[in-house]
Amino acid sequence: MAQSYDELPYGDIAYFHTHPAHLGAIAVLCGLAPPALAGGRVLEVGCGTGFNLLAMSRSLPETQSLGLDASSTQIDRARALADEIGATNASFQVGRLEELDDSTGPFDAILAHGVYSWIPPAAQTALLELIRRRLAPNGLAYISFNAKPGWNARGVVRDFLIGAVPADGSPIDRARAARERLAAFVASLPDPDSPYGRQVASLAKSLADEPDYYLLHEYLAERNEALAFGEFAARLAAHGLQYVAESRFSTSAFTQLGADRTALDVVGDDLVRREQYHDYRWQRSLRQSIVCRADRAIPRVADAAAVGKLWLSPRVKLVDPNADVDATDFDEARREEDGEVVQIHDPFYRQFLRRLRAVPGRRLQPDAFLPDIRDYIGFEIGPEKSRHLLMQIVLKGTIEEVWHVYAEPTAYSAGVGDRPRACPLARRQASNGGAIVSRLHRIVRLDDAERARLARLDGRTDRATLAAEFGIGNDDLERFAAMALLEG
Repeated sequence: MAQSYDELPYGDIAYFHTHPAHLGAIAVLCGLAPPALAGGRVLEVGCGTGFNLLAMSRSLPETQSLGLDASSTQIDRARALADEIGATNASFQVGRLEELDDSTGPFDAILAHGVYSWIPPAAQTALLELIRRRLAPNGLAYISFNAKPGWNARGVVRDFLIGAVPADGSPIDRARAARERLAAFVASLPDPDSPYGRQVASLAKSLADEPDYYLLHEYLAERNEALAFGEFAARLAAHGLQYVAESRFSTSAFTQLGADRTALDVVGDDLVRREQYHDYRWQRSLRQSIVCRADRAIPRVADAAAVGKLWLSPRVKLVDPNADVDATDFDEARREEDGEVVQIHDPFYRQFLRRLRAVPGRRLQPDAFLPDIRDYIGFEIGPEKSRHLLMQIVLKGTIEEVWHVYAEPTAYSAGVGDRPRACPLARRQASNGGAIVSRLHRIVRLDDAERARLARLDGRTDRATLAAEFGIGNDDLERFAAMALLEG
């Protein structure tokens, strides 16, 4: 398996839902105390080229991070990138997870994205044992895995490609052959308008846009096991671990609202059965699960005071932030993930988004809104009820994906210094055309001109010169600051 990654390494990608500050916030929403990240330790198993961990380490400068991967080629790239951007709080090790000795822990967060489904049973057991042994008492682990029933349809395509593509070619040749044979297979289907035909064609179309490394390691990998949630939960229990929630909080069964929540009642109150039923209703193909030690009690009822200390950052951008809230029934907002324009009707969300936009760095703790609760609802309700109402707003807004939540603030400059300096990793990516990741661990979309401006911000040129010689004005700099791309 390591050889295939040596020959065709995975791309430089950051996964927001692995960020420890986000995992900690979800723990708070479930009634748990989050691990302290300042002075803490993070382990990423199967770290690949180290990009995810390095982006994370720059946003958590007081956290020590260790990346582990069996591919020496990928670890060499990770170490080179760490040296290039000056990431002194991240280190990388070549090896299998079974070989990681106990002297390297404990860890406040253990991350395994794109690992569990792709390793053999003995390594799966070793991963869960590693988490059991090396996770700190209040630590959190993240494990993603391909899930049934949604992966079943993708598995049909994988099974076809495993049989259709020779195993002895180079990675690039195998990926090319996979594309050609999948296209021919779709064209040969006897009934393309049948549910099966449409499903296979849809999968083939989506794969056409994926890079070769994804096609090779997802669909032509030696192993790729999809699990039902019940199977996964049983394996956790056998190793002294338990499920907390999905890192994408809105996809957890217990966070469902309205009719979706009522629909789960058919299987009773058991958490595992409800999560599994939820997967079947939505044909889930991937889980991104947060895990903790089994000796922790999980209330799944948030503490209002703890929620007030979280940090909110908007996931949507108001199309017209100056619109009069009282004059309209909704705001139009653009989602950061896909640019789709949605309508925001909730009056609290509308007020919160305006406050967040007005604050340098565009992040606030919910407690900052407490003095204004009376103005929002029109009458006095007292401090305890105000906190409870605020907690419900934060919880519901997280479920409805209006904002991201963090247990601790990530490190970036909310303002613009005299000699503006962009995050070294973002500046590097702006220059080489790669995905730009903010200090909030989110992908930022910039056009070519904006990339060129960001790449100029090395901290050596004053603002007047940037404006006069390179056309980088205050509006550009303020926008980069609002995107969490600046260090100073």
